[in-house]
Amino acid sequence: MEKFFNPKSVALVGVPRKTGVGAYNNLEILLKYGYKGQIFPINPRAEQICGLRCYSSVLEIPESADLAVIAVGRDRVPAVFDQCCQKGIKRVVIISQGFADGDEQGKQLQEDLAARAKSEGVRIIGPNTLGVYNVYQGFNTGFVDHYKPQRPDPVCMIAQTGVYQAGAKVFSENGFAKAIDIGNACDVDVVDVLEYLENDPDTRVIAVHLEGNKRGKELVRIARRVTIKRPIVILKTGRSAEGARAALSHTGSLVGDDEVFDAAFEKAGVIRVRSNSELQDAIKALVHFPPMNGRKIAVITATGALGIISTDACKDFGLELGPVPPYLPSKILKGLPKWVNLSNPIDIWPIGMISGKMPQVFETVLTDVLDSKDIDAVAVVWVSFKSPLHSDIDFREITARVQRIHKAGKPIAFWFYGDNVEKANKEYGSIAGVACFPTIERAIRGLSFIYRYHRKREEPKADSFDVKVDRLSRDKLVKKGNREKILVGEEAFALLNAYGIPTAPGKVVHKVSEALEAASSLGYPVVCKVSDRNFIHKTEIGAVEINISSEEELKRAFNRLLKIIKNRNNLQERPNILVQKQIRGHELLLGLKRDPCFGMVLVCGQGGIYTEIYKDTARALTPVSLREAQGMLSELKLFPILKGIRGQRGVDLDQIASAICRLSALAEDIDGLMEVDINPFMVNSSGSWAVDARFIW
Repeated sequence: MEKFFNPKSVALVGVPRKTGVGAYNNLEILLKYGYKGQIFPINPRAEQICGLRCYSSVLEIPESADLAVIAVGRDRVPAVFDQCCQKGIKRVVIISQGFADGDEQGKQLQEDLAARAKSEGVRIIGPNTLGVYNVYQGFNTGFVDHYKPQRPDPVCMIAQTGVYQAGAKVFSENGFAKAIDIGNACDVDVVDVLEYLENDPDTRVIAVHLEGNKRGKELVRIARRVTIKRPIVILKTGRSAEGARAALSHTGSLVGDDEVFDAAFEKAGVIRVRSNSELQDAIKALVHFPPMNGRKIAVITATGALGIISTDACKDFGLELGPVPPYLPSKILKGLPKWVNLSNPIDIWPIGMISGKMPQVFETVLTDVLDSKDIDAVAVVWVSFKSPLHSDIDFREITARVQRIHKAGKPIAFWFYGDNVEKANKEYGSIAGVACFPTIERAIRGLSFIYRYHRKREEPKADSFDVKVDRLSRDKLVKKGNREKILVGEEAFALLNAYGIPTAPGKVVHKVSEALEAASSLGYPVVCKVSDRNFIHKTEIGAVEINISSEEELKRAFNRLLKIIKNRNNLQERPNILVQKQIRGHELLLGLKRDPCFGMVLVCGQGGIYTEIYKDTARALTPVSLREAQGMLSELKLFPILKGIRGQRGVDLDQIASAICRLSALAEDIDGLMEVDINPFMVNSSGSWAVDARFIW
C-alpha cells in the first residue's frame, strides 16, 4: 500500500490532451496538487501535455514506475494492464468504469484482470475509482480539482465511491489527510487498507464507507487489532433490499445480511454509523475529543427547554446525566431567591441574570463539573450574538483557560444558537478538547461516539469457556450428518448432548405401546410430536400434541399423528414419533447460520411459533465468549422477564449463557455445518432444555 499512497514515480495512461475547464485532466490536477515525484504521461496522440513529454505506451517510458493510473475505455484496459506487467509496474489504479459495475461482460473482464494481477504479483485499486490522494505528499490520482486542505484533519477515508474525496470538507471540518476509493475492489479491499493504516503515523482516525466485503473474517480480525490503536468508523450502506440492489449495480458488491454486519462490527470493536450526518459527528468527536471514560455528562444550558431536549438526547444515545457537584450550589446560589434551584441540566441563565455575574457563574460551573469524578463529559447549550451589547456572554477565553488548567482531560461539546453561530463554532472549535455541533442532539451523539469507542477499546479480553466434548459420539453423528445432510430428533439431541447442551427427556417410539411405556417412564404431562426430516415446521401442519395428561389422550394423539405421517410419507418407513416430557417456561430460540462472508453467526432470542413476528433476537459471530453470551441475553426485550418481574422467579441466566457458549464451540468444531435450529429452548427457574433441534449441512 505504501506505493499507492507515496509513489516516487507514476505513469498516467490516457491523459487527455485538453486542459482547463471541462477537461478532467488528472495530470493537470496532479501538478496543481503539488506532486514532486516523476510523472510519465501516456497518450500516443500528443507530444506534450502540461509541459511534460508524452509517451505512446507504457512500454516506451524510460524506467518502471512505482504506480500506473489507467483511464481508458474498458475494452482497452486489459492490453494496457499487460503492458504494465511487462514493464514491471506492481501497483495499478484503474479509473475506468463499466466492469462489475456494468454488465456481465464487464464482470468477466474484471475477473480476468484480478486473476492476471494475482499471477503477476500486481496489486490493483479499482476499477471504477478516483484512486488515492495524500495531502502530505501532494499526490492525487483523480481527475477532479477538489479542495486540498492546508492543515487537514488526521483522518484517512476509505470508500467505495469518489464522493468522499470530492466532498472531503463536508465530512471532516478541515478535510481528510488521506483518502482512497477502492471502487469495485477487484483486488485491494478495505482489509488491505486497514492493515496498512494500523501503523500509519499520519492517521489518527479511520473512516470507512462500505458497500460490501468478501473477506469478512479477515475484516473482523484486522479491524479488532487496528481499533486498539485508532478508532474505525464505518458507514455500511445497502441496509435495505433496495439499497443492496443499488450497491450491486454501483460496484458489483455482494452486500449481505445487514444484521450480520452489525454483529461483525460489534465483534471488531468498530463504530457503525447509519447516515452521513452520523459519520460527520463521529469523525468530529474522534478527532477533537479526549477519551471519555464513562457515560455520565453534565449539561450547562442557557435555556431550560433545551435542557429537557438534552436529557431526552442522553437517553436516546446511551448516556446519562451525572449528579451536580456537591459544593456547587453553595458557590453560585448564595444570596439568590429560594425559587432558584440547581439540577442537571444546569440552567445558569437565571442565576447569572439575577446575580449579574454570568461569566463568573459559567466559569465556576464549568470548572466544578470538570473537576467532578462523577462527570465524564460536558455538553453546553449557549447563545452567540453579534451585538456588542452581549459581549459579556462570549465565554471563549473562559473555556480555553479552564481547558488549559484541566489539560483538556474531558470532552466538551457545544451547540450554539443566535446570529453569530458560524464565528462561534470556528473560535470555540479551535480550543483543545472542544467540538461544536449543528444541534444539541448531534452534540450529545458526538459524545456517545467517543464513549463507545473508549468503552470498546478498554473492554477486557474475551474470557475462555472450556467445553468438554464427547468426541466419539460427536464424530459418529457428524459423519452421518455429512452423509445425509440433516440430523433431527434423537440424533440432533445426541449431538447437543455431546457438547453438554441439555435436552428435554424423551424417546422416539414407533408403536402406541412404546409411547405408553415412554410416557409412564417420563411422567405426565407429555408432548407427542412427529420426528422426521420431512416435517420441519411441525406446528403449522399440526404435527405436535401438547398437554397430554393420560393414556387415553396419548393414544388419540399418537393415532392422529400416525395419520398425518401416512398422508405425507405413505408410510414407506416405520413412523418416528417423539414422546417428550412437557416442560413449562419461557420459549427461547438458539441457532446458527453460516454467512458466506463472516462464517458462523449465532442467534438467540424469543422462540416458539411467534419468533418471526416478535423478531426479538441478538446475534454474534462465533466464537462467543461468556461475557458476549451474557450481553446477547441482556439485549433482548424479553430480558427483564427472564430476570424475573412482579414476584415471578427468574430463570437461570448463567445456564442459558453456558448453552450459548457450548453451541458456539460446536459451530467452531464442525466443518461444513450450514444451519442449526434449536426452537424452542425452554427455560425456567429450574434449568433449560432443548425441546426441538435440527442440524443442516
